[in-house]
Amino acid sequence: MLKILISKLLFIVIMFSFTNTSSAFSACRIEGYSFEISCEEVHIKSTTKTNAIDLALNVYQVDATVKYPQPEPIFWIPDSVALNINKRAPTMISSLKRVRNDRGLLWVDFENFNQTSFTCENVDDSESQHQNISTRIDYFYDDAFLHQCQKKLAKLGFHHFSDENIAQHYEAVRKHLGIKQVVVLAEGKGANIALAWQKISPQAIKFQAFDSPVIYQKDYPNERALKLQAVLNAVISRCKKDQKCDAQYPNISNAFEEILASLPIKVDVKDPMTGKSVTMTMDEPLFYLALSNFLSSPNRAHYLPTIFSAMLNHDMQLLIGFLSLNWVKQKPVFNDALYLAEQCLYAQKFAQSHTEHGSKNWFHKMEMARLNKLCHVYADDFTQSKLESTASTSVPTLTFVGGQNPNIATNFNFLKQNSLVFVPNVGSGILSYGCAKDILYRYSKQQVKQLGIVNDETLDAACLTNIPLPSHALMD
Repeated sequence: MLKILISKLLFIVIMFSFTNTSSAFSACRIEGYSFEISCEEVHIKSTTKTNAIDLALNVYQVDATVKYPQPEPIFWIPDSVALNINKRAPTMISSLKRVRNDRGLLWVDFENFNQTSFTCENVDDSESQHQNISTRIDYFYDDAFLHQCQKKLAKLGFHHFSDENIAQHYEAVRKHLGIKQVVVLAEGKGANIALAWQKISPQAIKFQAFDSPVIYQKDYPNERALKLQAVLNAVISRCKKDQKCDAQYPNISNAFEEILASLPIKVDVKDPMTGKSVTMTMDEPLFYLALSNFLSSPNRAHYLPTIFSAMLNHDMQLLIGFLSLNWVKQKPVFNDALYLAEQCLYAQKFAQSHTEHGSKNWFHKMEMARLNKLCHVYADDFTQSKLESTASTSVPTLTFVGGQNPNIATNFNFLKQNSLVFVPNVGSGILSYGCAKDILYRYSKQQVKQLGIVNDETLDAACLTNIPLPSHALMD
């Protein structure tokens, strides 16, 4: 009887140690998820050299399936704080089902900024800013809309949204919730925030997983441009080696240069969102963003021979049709000013890249021109900027890297305990592939034993490494 009583008391003590006594979560719901979750608004102060602002962050939590034991919860850091994270949350909750069996899942929504929306006001009230095709391809295609966003961001101060400051916000949330350590799951550019978090609080992160990390290391814009060109060359080479593709598109080798020579060009297309015929101008900046979108995913890149062939005949409908698959709504769920802040903080890190490499590579030239258009009004803030080398970290890390993604990092020497899963024929979003979730689950279980680096045999990652490249899509 005494043993049973002691066991019950011990259970209560342990459960209390995992309870966030300083937080005030309440039940809430998010769109697309059938069950109640917990949410709380956390107020913090963001401080930079120029000013301090009050920030209200929405924190969401999905409890672990089991109540005991409950090890460190997962903090999910998305690719961009500008996106409405709650739109993707149901998918992520489902993807992490096995891991969530004993670990809770938390994320932070930066949409609420002291009761002020991050969405820029529309200059033309007669028509929504993002009703036309050009502004769906290039979010800041309209100069008047861009100027509105630049003014709004100047008032807020874009340095509040640097990786270092966002990491400070995550750390403030961790402390507020009374959590000793967390597990980080970072997607894309979110890896920069995770690394900044480790500098602030080296003991805060138990271990971490990176899905397709976009880490801003030295000369990143030029390396990305070279990789984009390499992917394009590989697509063309594969088509030339494929008998059917080469027969159908015999001029594929020169198609890219011929398309560039024809731009800008005014064409009539049917808007996939409205079905109406519209006239648009396809110029180099729009083509650059569209082409980069295709080259970042092998599932889209294999359509390029067909799209190039159509474009050489002044037919843009196929290109627009494929791009429209990303346009779920006429007005994207997006925080305009936060997106602009991300772009200009990125531009600040590589302000000298333009002068170093000039126009040697078309992709590099177009990227630098785009960043200059978006961020030239903040140029005075760039003069003192210097990109620091990525600090090494001993936090155990599981890294998913797609071999067909030109945006991701390639050098991970700074991760001293890195278990790398390289997926040669995939782009980004590795966790969307079925067995990747199981690999993450196995890695999580291994880290409970504090093993650090986990070998390939233990992770059993062959299910990802054998994924084939898609074959070329040919016109009938």
